[in-house]
Amino acid sequence: MALSPALLAQLSSLNVLLGSVGRPGNAPGGSGAGFFLPQLTGTAANPLLQVRGAEVAAAAAQAGGELNRRVRSLAQTAAALTGQVPGQGFDRKAAVSSDLEAVRATASSRAAIGTQLTVEVSQVAEAQVNTGAALTATASSAVAAGINTFQVTVGGATHTLSAQIAPGATNEQALNAIATAINEADIGVAADVLIGDDGTAQLQLQAEQTGTANAFTLQDLGGNVVAATGAGTTTQAAQNAQFTVNGQARTSQGNTVIQPGGITLQLQGTTDAPVTIRVTEDVQGARADVAAFVAAFNETLQFAEERAELLNPGPVSGLRQAAMSRSAQLAALGITVEANGALTIAEDRLAAALASNPQGVRNALGGPGGLATAVTTAAQRIATTPPSQLAQVPPPPGLPTQGVGNFNAQLANLLFSQGLFVNLLA
Repeated sequence: MALSPALLAQLSSLNVLLGSVGRPGNAPGGSGAGFFLPQLTGTAANPLLQVRGAEVAAAAAQAGGELNRRVRSLAQTAAALTGQVPGQGFDRKAAVSSDLEAVRATASSRAAIGTQLTVEVSQVAEAQVNTGAALTATASSAVAAGINTFQVTVGGATHTLSAQIAPGATNEQALNAIATAINEADIGVAADVLIGDDGTAQLQLQAEQTGTANAFTLQDLGGNVVAATGAGTTTQAAQNAQFTVNGQARTSQGNTVIQPGGITLQLQGTTDAPVTIRVTEDVQGARADVAAFVAAFNETLQFAEERAELLNPGPVSGLRQAAMSRSAQLAALGITVEANGALTIAEDRLAAALASNPQGVRNALGGPGGLATAVTTAAQRIATTPPSQLAQVPPPPGLPTQGVGNFNAQLANLLFSQGLFVNLLA
């Protein structure tokens, strides 16, 4: 691996410092000051130093950077359990429907546990659909050749469009040209050409949003697009949703209805009987957030173990200690702390704990003295630690013991300084 001139210049200065430490009795710049740099730059005296001084140092730098990234990700999963992220972790709420085919619902963190709604749906919102005449796809175009202009009025806004039909075009080609003109105009109506098994082609238009406010009409201006295709024929009229909530009549342009109190209804179909919506703790969502935290925690410890030769063990030990010091408390939730600090979840026991004592689980994981809170603190400490203190660069062979500390700190700081790490990899 070639070292850039800028990096070599910096390493030369470092070499002087190491020389005074590595050769007792030698002053900086003296006869002992040159023992490191010639070897690091690949002289025949000890070419192994080029690998250890460059590749290993680069690996240590990368390991420190990757550890930093992983603990930041871990801190995000921990924040979901400590209440720092609204609507996550133990703040999750679920809205349970007695008839999912008719009405679905979601609840935000603002929704109160125990809230109950009774919903009846007599009509769901629909988008307008127009379907044109079935024309023989390969026959000569029924739409006149040349430029045809027409108007599409959507929700009270009128748009003038044009489609050019080539001489000798077939019906399918003409309908595709019209559909392209409508779709490229982006006016809130989508066009498609339906090809039947019987060899026919039809132009179909559909409003992109439901409700009467998004109904549309078509009119020919120059040419015969609307008349020849039958695109003005409505096969599904636009309609609004009609329903009741706790006996009060409501209407909506769409089927997604936001209710006061943090509940959102999704109307799926009409009801034969009242549908009950009930707000509860979202046990499944909380379990998923706990599992994500445990996975990130274990991956961080595993990474540190795999890079033990390149990383300072001190910062990561805080994460491991946070779990091991709470092993008895976590065991009551179905979370086992292994000998190396890794966590294992017994899903059935965690689910039972969440169902029977959700506040206790919240306290043990996300409370002031909980694991996620402690991990957040430890992770933030690592994330703000200078990279030179995370990396542990193995010293070159032959460097006396008293020079190791200086080597680690000086070389790691050098490689992490502005631009030097990029130069090393170049």
